[in-house]
Amino acid sequence: MSQVLNAHQRLAELFDQGQYQELFRFVHDVYDVPEQPGHPPAHQDALVCAHGDVNGQPVLAYATRVEVQGGSLGAKQTRQIVECQRLARQSGIPLVALLESGGARISEAQHILEGFAAALKGAAELSGLVPQIACVFGHCIGASALIATLGDWVLMEAEASLSIAGARVNALATGEHLSEHALGGYAVHQQHTGNVHFVAQGDVQVIQQARTLLSWLPPHHKAYPPHAPTAPSATEQQRKTPEIARLLPTDPQTPFDMRVILEACADGQDFFEIQADFAPNVLTGFMRIGGYTVAVVANQSLHMGGVIDTLAAHKYSRFLNTLNCFNFPLISFVDVPGALPTLAAQQAGMLTAMSQSIHAVYNLRSLRLTVLVRRCFGGTFAMLHPKSGAGDLIFAYPQAMLGVMSDAAMQEIMAHSPQGKAQMQALQSQGLRSDDPRIAASHGYIDDIIDPTDTRQVLHRSLKSFYFKRVTHYPDKLQGNPPL
Repeated sequence: MSQVLNAHQRLAELFDQGQYQELFRFVHDVYDVPEQPGHPPAHQDALVCAHGDVNGQPVLAYATRVEVQGGSLGAKQTRQIVECQRLARQSGIPLVALLESGGARISEAQHILEGFAAALKGAAELSGLVPQIACVFGHCIGASALIATLGDWVLMEAEASLSIAGARVNALATGEHLSEHALGGYAVHQQHTGNVHFVAQGDVQVIQQARTLLSWLPPHHKAYPPHAPTAPSATEQQRKTPEIARLLPTDPQTPFDMRVILEACADGQDFFEIQADFAPNVLTGFMRIGGYTVAVVANQSLHMGGVIDTLAAHKYSRFLNTLNCFNFPLISFVDVPGALPTLAAQQAGMLTAMSQSIHAVYNLRSLRLTVLVRRCFGGTFAMLHPKSGAGDLIFAYPQAMLGVMSDAAMQEIMAHSPQGKAQMQALQSQGLRSDDPRIAASHGYIDDIIDPTDTRQVLHRSLKSFYFKRVTHYPDKLQGNPPL
């Protein structure tokens, strides 16, 4: 069984060399009996706050002490959280929450309602200003779970649970008898909610994953993502990607693993995937090309043929919204046959989910590069980040397909009209398909049609020139109203 750490051990695991400075170290209930007469007890209550370095950069963190009233938080502890949020906001440094908590301390009645309201407000206000990361251990219930999911990233230990109420409260309220893990375990969030970004076995692995995640993130919203700690070698800088040409199937309907393309383009073949087990028909993550840190979105034809369903659209739009907060350039590798049109998809909110994605796409402010790998049809055209949607540079492989529908489907429809048949014959006489990327390129919708072997070099050259591109002028409005 993996080692379970206490709050101080978790903080030591998070910070470099286990070194950190505690804050509010003597906060406790003055009516508690002290350990020594005349001395207030140290660490009497359920929250430990600290600051120190992670990967050499300043970070704030707090950890709950489950051995004190189940890690439940009272009004004093929520004031500590609010103070950590203020320090993070005003100093421009990330905030990490190490949570194992039964939620609100109900014995404090109205005081804790106000306390958690202030902490939740603080998390909402901090959103988009600095990265907020929550690591969940054991049970994380109620208001503590809300604090976790209000942040940008949630990491979860495999035996932990994350839910709005515990199994006992749920049974009393609804008559539904479930274990904590069945109610809020990682499988619930990986398969259904998408609330959790990473799952790891044991406390140490979860915290190490948080340290790795922080190495990809800027400290605040005015900074850019960190470059590679060491510059790639000259050989790595000029590396071609012949493995992409070998990978691509001749049959456009044959699935293939898009990760091979991503790893071929990445420095050291290192693609840091996020939410790998949630909506796997869309891949999301980070990588570096020539030392430049970028975010990546890609369609994965190994799952559902790469079609976009409701969960994939939610995953896509949530990821883009997070990128937009922290200046990540985005590279999209597109191979999407369309959106799922079934009745079940409609009932699950397909239109709303796609609208959320479109809203996220068209509000991105940083550099957007696209590689049209194979297919892009119909309403999923927005995933291409088209020129009309403020996309920056769009590249296509020679055999890629772009259109309202595939050439085969278009042939079938146009055959019923003499005019349509003539149009198709005119294209064929020029050696073109109706979904040929050369047609889009002739209108300036695609910047270049590239050899797959040159993919990494083309992207590196583009990043070198335009990495710091950013939109700075926006319509004068209170805020957008994304569909929910």
